[in-house]
Amino acid sequence: MSECNESIKLFRCNICNKNYSSMSSLCNHNKKFHKIINVADSCGIAADCCSIVADSCGISADIYGIVNSAPKKYLCSFCNRIFNHRSNKFNHEKICKHKNKTEIINNNNKLEKEIIEIKKENIDIKNILKELIEKNCKIHPKTLQKINKQLINNNINNNNTNNTNNGTINNGPVINNTYVKFGNEQLASLLTRKDMLKIINKQCLCIEESIKTVHFNKSLPEYNNIFITNMKDTIAYIFDGSRFILTSKDEVINNLYNNHLENIEQFLDEAEIPENKYSKITKFLDILNDNEKCFIDGSNNNKKYSNYKAYKLIAIKNLIYNECDQKLLKKLNNMDLQEKINNKNESE
Repeated sequence: MSECNESIKLFRCNICNKNYSSMSSLCNHNKKFHKIINVADSCGIAADCCSIVADSCGISADIYGIVNSAPKKYLCSFCNRIFNHRSNKFNHEKICKHKNKTEIINNNNKLEKEIIEIKKENIDIKNILKELIEKNCKIHPKTLQKINKQLINNNINNNNTNNTNNGTINNGPVINNTYVKFGNEQLASLLTRKDMLKIINKQCLCIEESIKTVHFNKSLPEYNNIFITNMKDTIAYIFDGSRFILTSKDEVINNLYNNHLENIEQFLDEAEIPENKYSKITKFLDILNDNEKCFIDGSNNNKKYSNYKAYKLIAIKNLIYNECDQKLLKKLNNMDLQEKINNKNESE
């Protein structure tokens, strides 16, 4: 029995020192637990026999880097030339003729990617600005200039209008094409004494009445030189002497308010009217000129304003918006317009 035991050959794993009765068991063990280990070392046999061992284990000998291992190839990064040694490839890349071309191409590709990213960022910024403009209803002055240029272009090549001194016929009713430049109304000479007395009789609505009498009077179409088409945005259209342009709504309303208020106060100072007949209007003007006293609008859920003037400016905006003919403005933007020059000596 002892002789039989001595005749049994054991196969030991050189990695974990486990013994196996057959080479196949050892190979299975190596395949299972020592895949990345050299088969010859783990099996404890000569390297020249490893091809047989690897085949018996069912493992490709190339995996273990022992039998017929192919030499590693090195590829030039610029011209794709193949080298057997890394040092040769490294030395070649220093003087490769295609190096500059490849670097230029790579730089161009990098620049193109950066340009694309910048364009995307610009689009994002434009979208953000657009959202801010829509939310806050504010338009940059340069944007106003662009829109005004578009309005000018719309006035060109208008072949369907027949101009006369007092109006333009465009396949329909006569539309006035002669307007007084906004700000050149000369209210003192335009409004008669009768007009002013009618305006004063409106008392707290005297400014609104004065604006309606001048700018929205069917008998004075040439003074219809201001339009407000949207209460939410911050722009208004005014006639600048040659066309209707976009401008700041608040600035225009302020100018309009000051001009008509000044004319009313001047008339009251110069007119020979007993004070008791316009005492109410003077009290109203005193309140209007008091910038420190707040005003509460009882007709609008007791909305509070910093002063009475602030309330009046909004009332004037509403008046102009409600009186404006938006269809007329569109037609005027497609017409050749002229400026009417006021005669300073025009009689009442």
